[in-house]
Amino acid sequence: MSYSSLKRASQNYYDSTDQLWDWYSQLSESDRRFVIKKGSWSVYDVFYHLMAIEEMMLRQVRNRLISPKIKKAGWSHRKNAVLLLVALWLPKKYKAPSTVSVQDNERTFDLENWKSTRLEFQELILNYPKEHKTSLVFKHPLAGPLLMHHGVKFLTYHMKHHFQQLRAISKSGGFETL
Repeated sequence: MSYSSLKRASQNYYDSTDQLWDWYSQLSESDRRFVIKKGSWSVYDVFYHLMAIEEMMLRQVRNRLISPKIKKAGWSHRKNAVLLLVALWLPKKYKAPSTVSVQDNERTFDLENWKSTRLEFQELILNYPKEHKTSLVFKHPLAGPLLMHHGVKFLTYHMKHHFQQLRAISKSGGFETL
């Protein structure tokens, strides 16, 4: 992984996020809270989930970078990352791991908080230490430890995976489709 590939991956993620944020900003509060059926996620829930994933990744990477026991990636870690990205690319539904599912009725989503997290994330990427380009800095609940580059790609694929869900919600709710 080169710094330029990390930068490219992060730019793809930022572009996708900007598109998503613009769409969200145009929705009414009732559209944001619309659910197709009881127990399914609303637009608000999906956004909360996406923000929580990014916050979790940011926290994990920061903690790993200061850890004296940071591990280097091997072939199996790279293979797991590719399998994770392929799984997200497929038009299949997956149950969110319990560590990141939307279960708490007290959860709050604020777009400004996510934008603040994004600034911190961008700063981390801009100053990402070259000596950790092959370090395992993010642990996905199912795929295991990942490189920073794979973590950012995961965020992009994960978000695009949820685009399908958001399109279905907006189509069923009769409001502007993403």
